[in-house]
Amino acid sequence: MENKGQQNSFKKAGKDGTKRRKARRPNRQNSELKERKRSKKEFPTIMEPLPKCSLCGKTIENIAEAITEVEPNTFSHFDCVLQKIAKQENLGENQKVSYIGKGIFAVVESDNKGNFQFIKKIVYEEPEKFEAMKLYVEELKK
Repeated sequence: MENKGQQNSFKKAGKDGTKRRKARRPNRQNSELKERKRSKKEFPTIMEPLPKCSLCGKTIENIAEAITEVEPNTFSHFDCVLQKIAKQENLGENQKVSYIGKGIFAVVESDNKGNFQFIKKIVYEEPEKFEAMKLYVEELKK
């Protein structure tokens, strides 16, 4: 009886008894990675402004998460604004401050069933400033 291992090795061997090698295909993953690295180098990095928060004094790392203040060219962290409003409004036991969009916050009250009711709307960021900030952030991305 023939050894199966020998039989397999003969099948892999060429006519002259040497082993055949498979032709190597180019490694697509490596070429794709190289292409990505090249394309990253072609685009400049966006340099975001790093303003100071007017409420806590720390640097705002992501300008898209900042809120404009009343004074021109002043910004605050979103969380700092939430804390400021919560202190000003003297919230009740089942109340909290929520952001409802376009620079508007609200004092929201929940009942035992989990239903929410707006108690008060607070326009913190004027619509014109909100739109200007949105355009400013979009321009940074280009």
